[in-house]
Formats: sequence, structure tokens, C-alpha cells
Amino acid sequence: MALVEIDRRRCLLHGQLMGSRSFLRSEQKLCPVCVQEDKDCSGTFGVFGRREWMLTSFRICPTHSCQLVTLPAAVFPHHPADFFRRCEGSSKQIDGQLSGSSVSQSSIWEFYLLERLSGIIGHRWIDQFDLDAAMRIVQNFGILLTHGSSAREAELSQMELSQACHAGFLATSEGVGKITSAMASIYEKSPSKAQGFFTDFGLFSRWCARVSEDERYAPMIDVFTQFAFENYPVAAGDTIYGRVCTERKWHNCSSAAEEFGGTAQRMSKIVEALGLGEKRPGKDRIFRAEDAKEALPDLLRCMPRIQCIRRLGIAGSLFDRLVQRKFIQPKYDLPNVAPLYDPDEIDSFMSSARENTTLVSVLSKGALDLKTVCSAAACFTDEVLTQVLAGNLKEAEWVETETGPGALRFKLEDVRDALEVEPIADLTKNEVRSALCVNAPTVKMLIDSNRLKSTVSRHTRSRRPRRVVKRSEVDKFLAEYVSLGELAKKEGIQANWVAARLARDNIFPVDLPSEYSKLYLRSTIEA
Repeated sequence: MALVEIDRRRCLLHGQLMGSRSFLRSEQKLCPVCVQEDKDCSGTFGVFGRREWMLTSFRICPTHSCQLVTLPAAVFPHHPADFFRRCEGSSKQIDGQLSGSSVSQSSIWEFYLLERLSGIIGHRWIDQFDLDAAMRIVQNFGILLTHGSSAREAELSQMELSQACHAGFLATSEGVGKITSAMASIYEKSPSKAQGFFTDFGLFSRWCARVSEDERYAPMIDVFTQFAFENYPVAAGDTIYGRVCTERKWHNCSSAAEEFGGTAQRMSKIVEALGLGEKRPGKDRIFRAEDAKEALPDLLRCMPRIQCIRRLGIAGSLFDRLVQRKFIQPKYDLPNVAPLYDPDEIDSFMSSARENTTLVSVLSKGALDLKTVCSAAACFTDEVLTQVLAGNLKEAEWVETETGPGALRFKLEDVRDALEVEPIADLTKNEVRSALCVNAPTVKMLIDSNRLKSTVSRHTRSRRPRRVVKRSEVDKFLAEYVSLGELAKKEGIQANWVAARLARDNIFPVDLPSEYSKLYLRSTIEA
């Protein structure tokens, strides 16, 4: 076999370093068909076995497609290395394996081992490794591919390990592309919710950690770490197996929250609303770092409603009115995410208000804050702010020691002047009372009973709500009724004398309670 011993644990095979774990120590494996053929040719068992039977990864005879069998442990005085005596003592077991040892498993891996034992090194990707390293890479990667990330070599049967070696050899012989494709398949099938390289690749990743400092495994470690950097949320500067990640490729919600600010829960809602990445059933969302860098910084710079309220130092109801009146508008209004406001827009709003006021350190006499002046002027805060932004308030002040709308101070009459509107032609209750020549309760009764249709309007200056009646409604009412007061006014005599004269002529008023003024049908009076 051209073995050159270096020490008790290492030797050279055709110039390739081999470790002691690559060889069977106390066990003896053999192909029962090969041994029987030797016996048929020479009449007795051979003195030596085959060199390939000594390798731990050689489990199927490529010549006869049968599984190797393990002989019973040597019993004193026979030595474990006495192949002939051990075969002779186990001849019945060997004969019993001849008929049932055939397997359907391909032996392509064993053919490869025979080539390497003969010193033949081809151009496969796996050929760059010493045979010892190649055997361990193929078997461990094959176990990962066929039995999962939690499968242990000691818990698998020889046939299962043979299947693993077959799969591992097919993947590693074709090069980096095939290995990466196989790893991507493991990544996609991972049952872990919070995916990570060490979680998805389990025991195999631990084995990689153990051999990562051995230069013989460097090409393999490079491939696996590069896959991790390209497919997992690894930050720039982080290391895996001693390899440094130069650029982050992916984010999850936790890493994005750590880099851009906020909590992972809030980041999850934002990322989902923006449509970054892809949500896979049972797994956390991951998304490209370049997409996150483009979309998240400006969005997370913006503030939710509660922060805007604190920044402005106002009540939530006032802020809502400012938004409703479009003084302030959300920059981002995403589904399932509270509206976000640009702090620059908030500051711009307040700067515009401050520019149209007088900066003071001591308040002038009679200056009122925003809430008080709105109550006194019977108006809404947004109406006053509109006048401030338009520069219509000549005596508005800004207290330099305060911030937000709370720094504004106003003079009541100045606000009333700015909000005063043109008087309307409709009649107030007092004007209706004078026009009809009736008392106040009668006017109220006529309005409440809808005999005089009315509307609500604000006083042109005090802005207090009041009931008004259109003049056409009054004219319509006068066309049908006439009050006793109107009749007395026309006659120039007292009302009770007019009522007595009408009663003598059998003309009586409309039936109304005594507290109301007397009303007559105009048609009756004119007749």
C-alpha cells in the first residue's frame, strides 16, 4: 500500500497524509465472496486481506456488489492482525454470508477509494484533498444530505453510512456548484423557525468547527463559509470558522432592528408592510441588506404619533386635528403600521408659525395661550393656527422659553378681528320678535315647532352659535298670521282694546297657551 509511518497517529500514503481514524484498528472486515474465491483458488484462506478493507469508509465490494462483513473479535491466542486464523475460525459465518450479501447500493465511492489507494488522482473537486480528509468530508457531508443535520455517525448502520458516502461523493466530486446546490436544498428544507447556519447544518457545522484550523480542509471550509455569508444574516466583520465576512448580504428582523433602530416586533410589521423579502411558512422573514439600506433609514427616521405629540408638547386631540386639517401629513402610511411623520415637516410647521409671531421673553398684558383664546373666541385651534400661518394675527407672540404650539400667545380681540366674517341677512330671534311683534317665548315656540324654519350660524365676531331665520320664512309666516301686537301697533291703541273689539266681532285668536302672544289668521282679520 506504500504506507510510510510518521508517528503513531499519522502516516503517508502515496505522499498523502492519513490519520489513524481512517483505518480499522481492532475490527476486521472482508468481502465473503472475495475470501471464498481465494479459498477456491488456493484451497485455503489467504494470509492477508485486501488493503481497501482496512479503510473505515470502504463498506461495499465493488467487484461483487456485496456488503463487507465484520469478523468476530479475535480470541486469545489468536492475534487481531492474524487474518488467516480469524477467517479460519469464522468460516461458518463467512459461508453463511455468501448467499445474502448482495446489495443494490452503487459502489461508485468504493471504486474511487481503489483509485486513490493506487495513487491515481483525477480532476474532481474532491481530489485536491488528502485521502484521509476526502474520506471524512464525503462521509460527514453525505450524512448531512441523506439523514439530516442531527444524525450521528455512531447511530447509523453500515448500509446507511454507505448511502451517505455515495451521496456525499456525488456532491463533492462535481465541484463547488453542486455542493452549493446541495447546501441550498438543506437551507430550504430546514425545520427551524429562526434559521441560522449552525442551526440548519447542525452536527456537520460542529465538525467543520473542529477541523477548521487544519489547512487540509481549507478549500471545503471556504465553500461552506462563503455559502453562509451569501445566504444568512451575517454582519460585516463577523467570523465563521476564522473567515471574516466582508459584506452583509441578508437581514432578519432582529439584525435590522439592531442596525437601524427599533424593536424586532416593530421591524417585522414594517418589513412585511414594505414587502421586503419573502415570508415562508413557519420561518422568520429575511430580506436583502441592500433593500433594507435603501428603504429603512428614512422610514425609521420618521416618528409615530406619540413622539410627534411629545415633540410639539400638545394634546393628542390637537395633533389629530392638525392632521385632519392637513397641517401635518404622515410621510408613510403603511398597512398594519401606525402612520409615521417626518420630523423635518414637524419642525417646518413650527418654524412657519414662529416666523409670523413676535419673539418675547416677557408676555404682554392680556396675552392668552392657544387653548384659552380658542375657548374665549369660540373657535377651533386649527382656525387660529391657519391665521398664524397666514400672518393675519398682528399681535401674536412666541415665548422664547417654550416650544411647540404651547409657546404661542394671542390677544382675544386680535383673534376676533382675524376671524370676523361678513354679517348675514338672516334674522336673529330678537329681530324675528320685533318683526312679528310677539314675545320671546312665542318666537321660541314657533322655531321649535318648525313653523319658522331656522338654521344655526355663528355670530360674526363672538362666533357664538345662534339660531337665525331667513327673512322669506318670516314673510311667509306674516302672510298667514298676524299678531295682536302688530294690530295694536297699527291702530295706535292698547292691545287689550284691540282684542276686545275683535271678540265683539266674534274674531278669536289661534288656540295657544296663555304665555304666548295672541295670533290671528290674517285672512279672518282682512275679511
